[in-house]
Formats: sequence, C-alpha cells, structure tokens
Amino acid sequence: MLTSGGLQVSRMAKERTGTHHTLSASYASHLLELVRRWGVEDEELLEGFDLRSEKLTDPSLSLPLDVAVALLNRATALTGEAALGVYLGLQMRSSSHGILGFAAMSAPTLRDAVVVSTQYMAIRTTAVSLRSHVAGGVGSLVLLEHADLGQAREGYVFAILVGFWRMGSILLGRNLDVTLDLGFPRPAYYDRFADALPPARFDQPAHQLVLRDLALLGTPLQMADAASMRLARDHCARLLESMGLDGRLAPRVRSLLARKEGQLQSLKGVAAALRLSARTLRRHLEQEGVTFSELIDEERKRRGLLLLRSRELSIQQIADSLGYSDVANFTRAFRRWTGKTPTAYRSDR
Repeated sequence: MLTSGGLQVSRMAKERTGTHHTLSASYASHLLELVRRWGVEDEELLEGFDLRSEKLTDPSLSLPLDVAVALLNRATALTGEAALGVYLGLQMRSSSHGILGFAAMSAPTLRDAVVVSTQYMAIRTTAVSLRSHVAGGVGSLVLLEHADLGQAREGYVFAILVGFWRMGSILLGRNLDVTLDLGFPRPAYYDRFADALPPARFDQPAHQLVLRDLALLGTPLQMADAASMRLARDHCARLLESMGLDGRLAPRVRSLLARKEGQLQSLKGVAAALRLSARTLRRHLEQEGVTFSELIDEERKRRGLLLLRSRELSIQQIADSLGYSDVANFTRAFRRWTGKTPTAYRSDR
C-alpha cells in the first residue's frame, strides 16, 4: 500500500535550522549531456563553478542547491531553451537515479518501486521529497518543496516528476497512465510536448502524478530481483544514515500520519508510536522547524485534494474523514489552502 500523499505547492520557507540542501551531482552530469545538443560545451557551462565534468559522475558527490540552481539557470541562458526541465525528465532512465534507481528497478511491483523511491529520495536531494497516497480509489505521487528553487523551480519540478513518470513507464514496459498536476501557470513552451507527456493541469494547489488505475500498482516488474533489491535497499539505508538524515522526526511523523486509515492520529498517539512523550516530540519537531499542527494541516490538505477527485464521497464525508467538526470548518481550511471552496475545486476538474 502506498503510504502518504499530497503535494504542498506553497514553498516550505521554514527550512530546518542548519540544513544546507543538496542535489546529486549526477543530475548536473545529465544536464551537461543534454545541453550538448545545443552546442554548449562542458567547459562553457561549468565555467566559474570549480567543477569538472568527469567528477560529476561520482555517485558520492552532491552539489549545494544554489550551485545546482545556478547551473540550470545558466544552461537555460546558454541554450535559449526554457523547456530544459522537460527535456531532462524525458531523458531520465532508472539508472539516472543511481543506487535509488537500481533499488526501484529490482522491486517486485510498481507499488514497491514507489515505496523505495519515496523512502530514500533524500540520498539524491534534500531540497524536495516525494510522498505517495491512496484515497477514494485514486493514487498520487506528490512532490514537497523544502527549499526555494528560485527561477529554476519550474525546470526542476518538471525534471523530477516527468523523470519519475518515465522511470515508471520503463519499469512497466509501457506508458504509465497518469495525469500531471503542477502548481505554476502553463508555460508557453508546453504545447510542444503535449503529445509526449501525460495530460496536465496547471495553477493547481499540488504538484503530483495522479494514478486512477490502482491495479497497476500490483504489476510485476520485468527486472524484479529479490537479492538485488535487498542489497540496494541496504545501501540506500547506509547512505541515509551517513548523511545524518535518518534521525529526523518530521518525515517519520508524516509517514505515520499518512499510514493511518480514517481519522488522523493525535499528538499523543504519534508520540506513543515513536516511544516518546508528547512534550519531547513537540520539542524535537520545533528544532526541525515545524510543528505537529503544521504536519496535521499538510496531511489534511493532501488527503482533501485527493479525496475530492472521487465523486463517490460527499463534501460532508470528506470533512468527517479529515477530522473536521463540520463542513464549514473544512471549507475555511480548504479556502486557505487553495483560494477555492471544495465544491468549486471539484467542479473545475
């Protein structure tokens, strides 16, 4: 079963104190490969960055986020191509994601590939994370922003989500039937790719890939291998530990909230599951730059956006399932998230 969901388009400006976000250098290597099509030489793109193209293939190397953003911005300026993020996503292969891609390739089913990708995404970048969620007969793979990507935001969001769509399609051996929601206006260049990409909606309150045929999640993958999967997962876990990311509580709280069916857990319930006191959990979350109430609000938003895609549930039923005392409270919260009422959001679909 998929374990969490919803994407927060509003940027998470509250970065965890002391966190310096990074992006795997291999993605910069793919960018070098891409811009050669426009006649841009490696040295021209890397000038002033104290980077060598051969070094970027080192799987252990990560770039500071500001460097990764500057590289994509320079690549866009040198090529004159605003759609580099789409091209990056379309050229992605499972192997483009390093050991994480190998773990996904070795997974027994598409569901398992999604789970391992969301669980260990931080070894590729800490600037964004992925969450998955199933509700109302609809599944979503959503992207959460943890840093300001500046002018490169649109490009990297396209690169990541289109890249994971491509990876899923390759693993299945056919195009993965999804729709794409994006939290920015429709770019002028998008019409060029309309036939090559999934159907897309823009100006949405969530960046997400939405899957309607949940049976696909159980599809066996062609390259499944239990021994390889175990080796790859163990490697991912060691990398996560070496990066000091495995001790963070906020991702574990998000996972627990998303895994819970029906009513969301209370602070005391989550603290008990983590074998902590409520006071200790609250203190640690605050040190990570987030509160329990904010995590609950994020999860309600994710569930609400997904549940509204299903016509089988009334607004009242959705409000009840999210723990609101009445529809009016849910409507106020939903308007705060999206600027629309739940009914208006559903009618726009």
